Amino acid sequence: MPDLRYGSGPQDFQRLIAHITERAASYGIDREAIAVYAGSGNVYTALPIVEDPKQTAVKAAIMFYGTAEVTEFRRDLPLLYVRAGLDRPPVNGDQRSGITALVALATAQNAPLTLINHPFGHHAFEMVDDDAGTRDVMDQTIDFVKRATAPAYLAALRHGLPEATAAGQVVAGDYHAAVVAYAQVVAARPDDPRLRLSYGEALIGDKQFAVACAEFEKLKGKGLGYRDLGLPAARACAQGTPRGTPSPTCRGRKAGNVRSGSTGVLPDAGRKLSRSRGPGRCARSARDDV
Repeated sequence: MPDLRYGSGPQDFQRLIAHITERAASYGIDREAIAVYAGSGNVYTALPIVEDPKQTAVKAAIMFYGTAEVTEFRRDLPLLYVRAGLDRPPVNGDQRSGITALVALATAQNAPLTLINHPFGHHAFEMVDDDAGTRDVMDQTIDFVKRATAPAYLAALRHGLPEATAAGQVVAGDYHAAVVAYAQVVAARPDDPRLRLSYGEALIGDKQFAVACAEFEKLKGKGLGYRDLGLPAARACAQGTPRGTPSPTCRGRKAGNVRSGSTGVLPDAGRKLSRSRGPGRCARSARDDV
């Protein structure tokens, strides 16, 4: 990425992208495969620019041994972050700073991030460390650009974007936004049990327990694992059923002599029961919910 004028970086970059896309044919450039590279101090300027959702002309980004102030990563932009293991501590950082924190944040937001760690590489290793490790990193970088800008990969990324966005919102704790996003995807793919399971878990996070309970009921016999379905179903149905009303997972079954707040075992089947908030509120074990 070229040097940009101080204070007008985003505007200069936009002019550059406009120039490239308008004259792509004369330059021999594929306007649908534009990737941006920045290294060291230039990352501070470049990363926030390319992570701007408006920069849709940029199809991939490569950042070498640099940091920036970014709080939200695009889920439609493949990003390669290259870390030099022998770099200065402030650059590599820790859980709260530097490359380490940025990579953790992008991963938590479910952004399409690839990390290459060159453990014995110095800052600017491609110029100062002429060895097999550096050459391998450069080969991986070139391969990343080819794969990340390939039409098939970009199509797959666009196809999976709505569900990937919802999953990232769950990890970020934005459950209401995740519920809205998952609902739209479920409407398009109502027969996908794994998708509906994720939707139900988002509903739990949004404290829509009764709706989540009903959603999990629809997933019985759909081939999901005992723990994958049974545990969230027990939680949702126990908290979403009115007091004194058996939850759907327990309706039609006798709870035996199990006191409120206790855990017991049905003598005839060895099924665990849990009860909460008074009589009639129980949930069978995961084994019974599948």
